Amino acid sequence: MPHKKVSISVEEVTTDPVAFARAFLKKPNGEPLEPHPGQIEMLRAIKSMTICCCGRQWGKSVAMAIYATWFAVTHSNRQVFIVAPSLDQARIIFNEVAFHFRTGPLASLLEGKINEYPFPRIKLANGTEIHGRGANSPQFLRGKKCHLAVVDEAAFCKDTTLTDVIEPFMTVTGQEKDSGIIMISTPFGLGAFKDYYDAAPLDDTGTMTRFHFPSTSNPHADPRFLERVKKRVGEDSMTWRTEYLAEFVDDDLAVFPSSAIRWAYEHYPYLDKETGVYEFPYKPQENHTYVQGVDLANVRDWFVSTTLDTTDPLNVPLVSMVRQQKRGYTVYKQIVREQHTTYNNAETLIDATSLGESVVEDLNDIQAEGYKFSNQSKYEVIQELSRMMAEHRLLIPYDRDIISELQNFTYEFTANKNIRMEAKKGHDDIVMSLALAAHLALIPRRLGLMMGVNFSRIAPKPQPVTGDPFAELFSFDD
Repeated sequence: MPHKKVSISVEEVTTDPVAFARAFLKKPNGEPLEPHPGQIEMLRAIKSMTICCCGRQWGKSVAMAIYATWFAVTHSNRQVFIVAPSLDQARIIFNEVAFHFRTGPLASLLEGKINEYPFPRIKLANGTEIHGRGANSPQFLRGKKCHLAVVDEAAFCKDTTLTDVIEPFMTVTGQEKDSGIIMISTPFGLGAFKDYYDAAPLDDTGTMTRFHFPSTSNPHADPRFLERVKKRVGEDSMTWRTEYLAEFVDDDLAVFPSSAIRWAYEHYPYLDKETGVYEFPYKPQENHTYVQGVDLANVRDWFVSTTLDTTDPLNVPLVSMVRQQKRGYTVYKQIVREQHTTYNNAETLIDATSLGESVVEDLNDIQAEGYKFSNQSKYEVIQELSRMMAEHRLLIPYDRDIISELQNFTYEFTANKNIRMEAKKGHDDIVMSLALAAHLALIPRRLGLMMGVNFSRIAPKPQPVTGDPFAELFSFDD
């Protein structure tokens, strides 16, 4: 059926982002862009401080691109900043906006070309500019004049960036018409984003509002897909409740608390200071020592090789991760050898459970060691990884796959009232690969006159981890 044309007045498109979208914006397939009901509700109720907690694939990128595009076109001489934890993440919404100016009637409003590097920027003939920035480099935000800030995945941004850099944007410009800050995100632990979300209903100035949209509220979402995900990960799992229902979940049962995960990626050292882009993988450095942990894949899981720089035992960054699926052991062994050689003959520890034992034997040429997982041995290495994170020794890049697996790796009570640790009906390949690498990273390499002693061959008797509230309940039965 052809799209029915609707007469829209100039006043409507300049005051209503929904009317503006209907009049000027298209989908990539050329069809008119019609916001769904949740998007319409939010787009027509934006305030000076808008907090939106939403589930995956709700349509936040489309909604924010609509609002940013409308604001830029209908407000002259303004500065719009699209911000996210990393510049790559910020480019998602920025590219949605750029699409609207590359095609259709809005293309005539461009002044010059759309800049991509070092930072994305769109300049319009009305004097308004749209910028993309990564919140992990607040020096590129601090002191900027801003009229509209769209902060994507705000729950994953540094708290101080939200409170000390983003919020002060509105100190002066917040008085101007339609200026404001929109923080939109899936929930992630506690922190400034949740503080803003909780503060919104208590606001008596009329300048704050909040929204909550689970993935299920998107009418375009496939209900069969959502039902399949819910059954696979579990209705009560952190994955379903946070990423799809958009709930703030108490992480008391999380093996890796969100505060520890947040610290690990906020302090990742390999950030290009000129562009704000993570340098990952990070190239090997002369005279640095590295370790490699390898979790082998079965039919449905992922092969993951992670490499840590162990030169400074108090600051151990993740420098490389290779994650593949359904490639076969021949390919995986080649990857292990390449990572070993590339990273200064990195000491390598491999999951030797089941068929992994033969893989370890085939990699004897690089002196790879094997580690067999049982309930007991899995508990040991996971607790080592947890301790490294709690002590702020492990540093990781901002990567949603890594963060998600760590966040969703939880303690679970069994029917026998014991405790086990697992990604509840989900993948744990990244976690286990990191744990194997962390196991090597924690082995002393310099003890008095003993240099380079390899203790990985020694299997110590398991001891409860000091301060672990679940240790005495943990089942070591295979």
